[in-house]
Amino acid sequence: MLPLPATDVIALARQGGPLEEIRDALGFDFAAFNEGLAALGPPYAPLTHPDLHEVAFADFVSVHAGVVLERLRERYRSLAQQGLPVAAYVAGRSWEGLDPDPSWLPQCRVPSEQQMRARVGQWLSGHGATDDLEAAGTLPPVGEMRARVKARLELVVGRAALLVRAWCRVHAVGVPPGWEGTPQLEAAFALDASGLADLVEVDDQKMLEAAAAGAGWPDGMAITLDVDEQVLTDADRAWPSGGAAPLNRPTPAAATISICDAVLPVGTDNLAQIAEAALESLDQAFLSQSGRTSLAELTAPPGRGSAGKPPGRTVVARMGRMTEDQRAAVGIVGEVAARAWLVNKFREVRWRSGYAAIVSGDPEASDSYGYDLEVAWSNTTLMFEVKALTGEPSALVEFEMGESEVRAAQAAARGNRYRILLVTQVLDPAERVIHQLPNPFSAKGLGRFRVAGRGSRNQCAPR
Repeated sequence: MLPLPATDVIALARQGGPLEEIRDALGFDFAAFNEGLAALGPPYAPLTHPDLHEVAFADFVSVHAGVVLERLRERYRSLAQQGLPVAAYVAGRSWEGLDPDPSWLPQCRVPSEQQMRARVGQWLSGHGATDDLEAAGTLPPVGEMRARVKARLELVVGRAALLVRAWCRVHAVGVPPGWEGTPQLEAAFALDASGLADLVEVDDQKMLEAAAAGAGWPDGMAITLDVDEQVLTDADRAWPSGGAAPLNRPTPAAATISICDAVLPVGTDNLAQIAEAALESLDQAFLSQSGRTSLAELTAPPGRGSAGKPPGRTVVARMGRMTEDQRAAVGIVGEVAARAWLVNKFREVRWRSGYAAIVSGDPEASDSYGYDLEVAWSNTTLMFEVKALTGEPSALVEFEMGESEVRAAQAAARGNRYRILLVTQVLDPAERVIHQLPNPFSAKGLGRFRVAGRGSRNQCAPR
């Protein structure tokens, strides 16, 4: 029996409104209505809401991310202890293959918790893990394990840096660029990408191998901290007076930035030190953030309040009150934070920006790409442009896109490959937040960004 008189039903149909409104007005079952549309055939088709499914499922995974990660760690720990590859763990840690079931789309507007729980359980079973989403973890907290590794890694890389430079000097070969820049940073990223620090206590040799993978290693040099094996004497390892320092010694500068309680001089010569301090300031709370952000629609120019003032504060990523060196320092902190966040979600992350050329000595890095970080994903490449704010977003956030960034974003406008990573309160580890935003030129960015003034200044309103 219909909830409306027949005359009202006919009138509703004649209005030509969306089929979804007619379905809801008549109280038809979602799945049954779609079955009817499918039976009618073209031009009719089932009504589905893939965006709602993605949001609901992402929220469910985010709520249960901690326990899902624990199930994966319990599954792959024994493999790591045996020295076997744990690439599957790294893929699982990034939720690879954990997506909503497409068969849900014609069945429901939004998937139920039971459906999503079963889906996550099936995915865990595919990894050979238990599907219990309630049991507490049995391993030491991942944050504690990573912290212990980070503390020891600094000592290992410091020793290795001296040996690498000494060996290269004795053998009259060039020092790999990674050891001239930020070997600590590259070693930490390589070790994190391996997944080992999440599963087992990593020994010095494994840390050294990570440093060699991340920063490079001289051809012919054994990957060991054993001085005798390197055939180096005490005189070889002594740095010659008047020569370059074995580790970065920043040139003092008047302008500074503060990360945690550390006050750091800025300037090109100090970017390596700032990058390492940025990495040191990251914690598991930041790395485990989902990055999901909703943007309010911005369809009209900002209005004026009754007193002639804008209705809200605009936070500008350009940081106009800072010197150029301070802006560069804030930018590199943002990129280091974003890179570490991505490494926790993807297996292959490459630093592409001009900062990588300065800090890591990567000859292929350049601002000309139009993005800062590159991720190999499935059969394609994801591009991430990083914007950093020292303040908290409120009302409107404004950031600039350079010519190469606009060009890269426009070229990728038809898909979802180009994205913005906005890091707010970037210098405050306790308040730092990362927001993943869509390409301003894509369908997902349509109506969510507004060009401010001339040029390529974009405004958005994260919620």
